[in-house]
Amino acid sequence: MPREKETYRDVLARIAGRANELYPGRMIFNKKQCAAILGVPPQTIYQSRRYQFLSLANTLEDIARGISS
Repeated sequence: MPREKETYRDVLARIAGRANELYPGRMIFNKKQCAAILGVPPQTIYQSRRYQFLSLANTLEDIARGISS
């Protein structure tokens, strides 16, 4: 079974706090909402290779896993 990255838990905690501020009670996020949570412009999410792991529906765990790698 693969191990999680060392920074995964820290990243998850930080984005969970930010997501709870912006979208309380929400568990699935679209790309525009992911951009707000990560603090980047939406164009960056759509155009950058750095964020190509994001799909149309993302959980906080998906986001943290992609950022940690």
